[in-house]
Amino acid sequence: MTCAACADRVRRGLEQLAGTTATVNIVTGTAEVHAPVRYGTEDLYRAVEAAGYTADLRPSAPDSTPTPKQRADIGPRRTVTVLTTLTAATALLAVALHDGTGAAPQFLFLALAFAVVAGAGGPIHAAAWRAARRGHTTMDTLTSLGLLGTLAYAAVATVAGTDGGRYAGIAATVTAIAVAGRRLKSRAERRAGAALRELAARFARSVTVLDDTGKQTRIPVGDLREGQSFRVDPGDIVAADGLVVSGTAALDISVLTGEPTPQLIQTGEVVTAGSVALDGSLMVEAAAVGERTRLSGLLRSVERSHAYRGDFQRLADRIAGRFVPAVLALAAVAATGWLLAGGGPDNAARAGLAVLLAACPCALGLATPMALLVASGRAAQLGIFVKGQRVLEQAEGGAVVVFDKTGTLTDGAPSVVEVSPAQKVTRQEVLRWAAAAESGSAHSVALAVRAAARAEHLDLPDARAVTEFPGLGVLGIADGHRLAVGRPAFLRRRGFAVPAELAAARHAQERLGRTAVFVGAGDRVVGVIAVAERVHPAAARTVAQLHGLGLRTVLLTGDNPFAAQAVADQVGIGHVVAGVLPEDKAEVVAHLQESGKHVTVVGDGINDGPALAAADVGIALGTGADAAIDAADIVLAGRDLSRVPAAIGLAWATLATIRTNLRWAFGYNLLVLPVAALLLDPLSAAAAMALSSLFVVSNSVRLRRFALPGDTNPPARQRTADNAGTNW
Repeated sequence: MTCAACADRVRRGLEQLAGTTATVNIVTGTAEVHAPVRYGTEDLYRAVEAAGYTADLRPSAPDSTPTPKQRADIGPRRTVTVLTTLTAATALLAVALHDGTGAAPQFLFLALAFAVVAGAGGPIHAAAWRAARRGHTTMDTLTSLGLLGTLAYAAVATVAGTDGGRYAGIAATVTAIAVAGRRLKSRAERRAGAALRELAARFARSVTVLDDTGKQTRIPVGDLREGQSFRVDPGDIVAADGLVVSGTAALDISVLTGEPTPQLIQTGEVVTAGSVALDGSLMVEAAAVGERTRLSGLLRSVERSHAYRGDFQRLADRIAGRFVPAVLALAAVAATGWLLAGGGPDNAARAGLAVLLAACPCALGLATPMALLVASGRAAQLGIFVKGQRVLEQAEGGAVVVFDKTGTLTDGAPSVVEVSPAQKVTRQEVLRWAAAAESGSAHSVALAVRAAARAEHLDLPDARAVTEFPGLGVLGIADGHRLAVGRPAFLRRRGFAVPAELAAARHAQERLGRTAVFVGAGDRVVGVIAVAERVHPAAARTVAQLHGLGLRTVLLTGDNPFAAQAVADQVGIGHVVAGVLPEDKAEVVAHLQESGKHVTVVGDGINDGPALAAADVGIALGTGADAAIDAADIVLAGRDLSRVPAAIGLAWATLATIRTNLRWAFGYNLLVLPVAALLLDPLSAAAAMALSSLFVVSNSVRLRRFALPGDTNPPARQRTADNAGTNW
């Protein structure tokens, strides 16, 4: 495929099969087809071949090796480049030195031009001929006719003894420009997809498995089956998602989490495909293999997003499909017009050939897919996986970003944030007694207290006669003291005196939205321990960045209003909706949408699934529940909240790039074709055509430099407003 008309023809050919839908990507040379089960692979092949092209089945595992389209381009490019450069330079030199005398130099120039047009331009003519045999026209049709027409005019002029050398030189040079332009475009396309190829390279190609006798065998990863055990040694890429059955190893899991720090993985823990073993060895039981792995699913969704056809691209495709016949007609009209106006055959040939060579449907076809390819690659580098490019349009219209609290803005696990001891009691004593009393409890507060004691390496006394009163507290005996941890009323009823300063400390902690418990020893309360979820370190910065982009933020949680407001105050969110059941979160999102706002929801838990699905754009943290990830449109690697404004900013930048590309493509053809018919020579027309495609490609490649908001290279589009001052 060489232009948008090719891709559209393949799509229409596939959709000739009843009930089949297809999306075709001109840049990657791939098609995604959804067909009824009655159609097999051979049926799809025949449909593509009937459209004039060939197809093969993509490997089940993502591959970082070049596609057939890329290999076809890479293989002969050096030979073609040398041939084009030498012969075009010779032809140009001959034209420059030609003094117009003698027939021999004229025929020599024609022979040189023929070598270039037929040799270097051979693939162009072959593609045009294949299309013509099936009654189709493509970009190759225009270029081939322009080159052959220029060469034919040179031959006629040479035989007639007129200025054939000049047109021979033009034919050679135009071929060089056309071939060089295609090489540059292909090179830029390969650069654009480099990020995704790097991601695909994180898939194992082979894996070591154990047979029934315990013998180790190296097999292709495609032969690995769920339930099989495989070995991971230093330097190996984990071949499948699975459970570690033995061993310990440090793994680089940055491909999914974005965290550069290696993680120590031990028996009983889960590993994901694409992780790399740095040291140590593991035996893993495969739970998900091939396309069922988490990484494969994310990459597949990104690849699928390349085939996005928004309103602008559908218009571009419709125009591209009718573009070539229209240009052929315009070329004929231009040539005829010059003849009727008395301009003579020379001007008529110049005008017709210039129109053929200046036309550029490629720019229309590349405008959207090139930008999407580069953007999805950059997103993958930033740890952002976009499932469908519908998200781009929705994200651009986003006015409200709704955050879940637990596990999204906070770490999801309560921890001790403050210990207030009574007079003549140390902080360590309070924590030590509380941890001893809570030693057998599974309550979240007890877990937090014990974790804090372990972190401070406290030596805990043995507690006895421990009794837990669900929802109230615990009692026990240790160090010769009667111990109690729990609610104020619980300790008071058991005769523990409460100092005024500790009562005040507890009230202060509760006003901050924290859970505060009394710790009693002997006959009095000796301290207050405050427990709360820790706010994500990047939460406040993320919210500030979103406000800087002109977006309103909302905290939506099932937690109590005090705890929710405390977190909102810490991160800078101005609007809080608390005490909402999971099934009611979707209604809150719908209410925001009814007021005319596009809503983006950020969450991580099972209870966020309905809200993520109801939102215009759902963003899930990669460490979250599978239900949240399945419901989301965008999945972020790890828990780095700074990727939220990055995802929105990249969506804006991508749409801005697509619009610029399409405006250029439409504007170029509307402006240049009439100019070509009146003023341009074929050489200038061919150069303009090559530059038009290169502009679209180069403009798209700029997205590779997209940076997070607040970095030295901010997103291409910024909105200026703050959270409180914007009229929503």
